[in-house]
Amino acid sequence: MTLDTNSTPKREMVRWYDPRQLLHTGVEVAVSALLGTRSDYRVLESFSGSQEVVDYSGGSDIWIDYVADVGDGWNSTYAIATLLARTSLEVPLGGEDGLTARTQRGRILIMGGDEVYPVASRDSYQERTVAPYSCALPHTEAPHPTIFAIPGNHDWYDGLVSFTRLFCQRRWIGGWRTQQKRSYFAIKLPAKWWLWGVDIQLESDIDQPQVDYFCEVATKQMQPGDRVILATAEPDWIYGNIYDPKLAKNIAFLEKIIIQQRAKAKLQVALAGDLHHYRRHESQDGKHSQLITAGGGGAFLHPTYGPNVEKIEIGKNSATQYVLKAEYPDQKTSKRLLWRDLLFPFYNPTFGLLTGVLYLAIAWNYRAAVLQEFGILKANPSKAAIVEAFFRALVGSPAGFLWLVVVILAFWCFTDTHKISYRYIGGTTHAMAHLSAIVLASWGAIRITTDLFRLASGSLRGIITDAVLIFFGGYVLGPLLMGFYLFISLRFFRRHSNEAFSALHIPDYKNFVRMHIDHTGRLTVYPIGLRKIPRSRANQGSNVQEPVHVPDREYKIDFELIEPPIIIAP
Repeated sequence: MTLDTNSTPKREMVRWYDPRQLLHTGVEVAVSALLGTRSDYRVLESFSGSQEVVDYSGGSDIWIDYVADVGDGWNSTYAIATLLARTSLEVPLGGEDGLTARTQRGRILIMGGDEVYPVASRDSYQERTVAPYSCALPHTEAPHPTIFAIPGNHDWYDGLVSFTRLFCQRRWIGGWRTQQKRSYFAIKLPAKWWLWGVDIQLESDIDQPQVDYFCEVATKQMQPGDRVILATAEPDWIYGNIYDPKLAKNIAFLEKIIIQQRAKAKLQVALAGDLHHYRRHESQDGKHSQLITAGGGGAFLHPTYGPNVEKIEIGKNSATQYVLKAEYPDQKTSKRLLWRDLLFPFYNPTFGLLTGVLYLAIAWNYRAAVLQEFGILKANPSKAAIVEAFFRALVGSPAGFLWLVVVILAFWCFTDTHKISYRYIGGTTHAMAHLSAIVLASWGAIRITTDLFRLASGSLRGIITDAVLIFFGGYVLGPLLMGFYLFISLRFFRRHSNEAFSALHIPDYKNFVRMHIDHTGRLTVYPIGLRKIPRSRANQGSNVQEPVHVPDREYKIDFELIEPPIIIAP
């Protein structure tokens, strides 16, 4: 049976700069931020029954798959799901000898955060996550593989209601079965290994019931010398070194207080998504601990070129240093892809509707002030006269000055805030560029109205023509300036990596991590990447149809091993 592309909905990548999407996401984020600071669904979870440790330690070995940031466009999500669904993968190791490594489908599939985009809802999960995974693996034979998921910020936008309904009620997602009861869990693995999934909610915070849960696991069920694989929704080790050291508190607390002191165990591997690329850092203390960012499950690509993370540190007094060992894609590729931001209007054709309206609103306010105070627009003014009139209206009119303050504050809020100085300088420069473009659009509109169409600016036809031309100027100039700003910011100042690449919604360069623990306790990590995602025609229907499987022979995917297998000896 083949996939019916006309009946099965295939969602495109989320268009983050579409005005409707911006408004919808902004409202959801504002509501979730407001409620998230005053109510915590995890507290209710703690009253719903105990969360037992899931025991997979009975076998001699086990395969585990890890994927994060899924549920965006159909093509990228389905491609990853198809590889995860295959019984085995022959992964090319590279080199002239053509050696391969035979890997097996994970007995456990860990979804490491942001299981759906743009915001959580029942329909979004069904269309963007459940449908592609069900198409990739409709059913399995016993023993069935299981899914465990931790929520990211996008899963939290509806208060975790939809996430809990899907992942915490023992449901089927294609051939995978969900098993957890809460948004966090502990899994006992063979050969003295453990896997912990931690929920950090919206505020990068671990609640007390969750702390109590892991403390109980550490003190009552773990043994000295056990090793832990830790999965969180965000790479604290990256954000703590870029933004604020306090953001690295979660992994430091779990490692030092609970894993080391309570369990006398060792944090060997930390996995996280949220950044939609692959990165691996290795500790320099001789313990070979790994910090792996693998957010390539389906969402738009994030660049690896950005803030410098060649070396990072975790901890305060006796900080452990980690060194960057691998990236995917490499920084050269990220820089090449960044040039696409200069074509921002073509990648985001509806964004100009927003800037057109804003340009018109601001220009009309200044235009009214100029007409009222100077009357200069009635006398076929020159460009210099227009600039002078707008400047005088700007500094001499309370309304004009208020607009100036509002615009600059808005751009300060938008500006990437790694450093406060960059927020003020970059935000102000960006704001002034758009204000200058508004003046240019106004001058052009006036000259075209008066010189080309021979209409008086104060007449009804002249006013309508001016308004249409200013809106058109904002539609063209606003997106061009935005793309240019994002390009300059990331290429030369290493800022705005998220905003610059979300505008491009690139489905390629996806990844997931496959792990194997053998009978000796050796852990082997296989990071698997997809440079090019197969494209298929998108169907924008709203009704989810019965998923239909696509046989491997009809769906070709070229995948690769991102770097040689990482081997952690017992």
